Amino acid sequence: MDKWKYARLAQFLFTLSLLFLETSFGLGGNKTLCLDKERDALLEFKRGLTDSFDHLSTWGDEEDKQECCKWKGIECDRRTGHVTVIDLHNKFTCSAGASACFAPRLTGKLSPSLLELEYLNYLDLSVNEFERSEIPRFIGSLKRLEYLNLSASFFSGVIPIQFQNLVSLRTLDLGENNLIVKDLRWLPHLSSLEFLSLSSSNFQVNNWFQEITKVPSLKELDLSGCGLSKLVPSQADLANSSLISISVLHLCCNEFSSSSEYSWVFNLTTSLTSIDLLYNQLSGQIDDRFGTLMYLEHLDLANNLKIECGVPSSFGNLTRLRHLDMSNTQTVQWLPELFLRLSGSRKSLEVLGLNENSLFGSIVNATRFHP
Repeated sequence: MDKWKYARLAQFLFTLSLLFLETSFGLGGNKTLCLDKERDALLEFKRGLTDSFDHLSTWGDEEDKQECCKWKGIECDRRTGHVTVIDLHNKFTCSAGASACFAPRLTGKLSPSLLELEYLNYLDLSVNEFERSEIPRFIGSLKRLEYLNLSASFFSGVIPIQFQNLVSLRTLDLGENNLIVKDLRWLPHLSSLEFLSLSSSNFQVNNWFQEITKVPSLKELDLSGCGLSKLVPSQADLANSSLISISVLHLCCNEFSSSSEYSWVFNLTTSLTSIDLLYNQLSGQIDDRFGTLMYLEHLDLANNLKIECGVPSSFGNLTRLRHLDMSNTQTVQWLPELFLRLSGSRKSLEVLGLNENSLFGSIVNATRFHP
């Protein structure tokens, strides 16, 4: 083959490759990546909302807005054009000179037109206002969802049993709403779930512990403000229950008054790295079993009622502890003794919160107790 044939073949292959890129990735001139059916579904979704702050001003059917993949909060697959992400979460904003911050929210109700977005895998509508309505059952049909965040968005009522269909979920945040938890049978179906927040929910289900411990992949769990002091798992519930993979546990504001009400924590795993128990009503001694959590890095006991006896000697086993907050707990302890009992974490400890307590002795003398 002579050089001219080689040149023509090279030019043909180059032209063919450009055509492929234009067709597959939407790189050709005025080609619109957005699919008509999905654009219409998003516009129908918008019609169900009140957008007082023009969050969705880029959304429209005008000629210059045909590319829905460029709309605010929307992302598409660059190859197929399918909508994969809706991220309309709100952030608190502050005006210059304003004395308070506010969140300009979307309000209204969610439209089932979202079901037309068959490839949607990320949905974040947090910090909006959905009129204290129930979470729509149709969300349980968005089976490709891996991330769902509806937190702080004025939802109420029970969590739909249809959530059991969201088997691809890795993150589920339903916290800071007005939800009632009467049934958690849907939860064990989410076998890939790594993060779960049901904070500020009204728990009315006695077997909550059993159902949660059936999620093998769970790494972070937020049950703050769920009234768990009144729903202590029985010994039968605790038997053979564990969450081997869990690392982070948030239990703020549950009105715990003694360690017996949260003793189930020590049945989960010994691999916990972070436990938050602030703003409870704990008094008396700190549970010695914290010293068995060899991987513990963060422990927050601040703003509890009266932890009189200070840090127990078992804390000397916590060689990875980086953050310990016991502020405002009325702790009574001799400083040299406290530092001695924390000597195991002398190389790791970065934050030690002790304000608003009854501590005596000098820090200078306390340092002498370090090996």
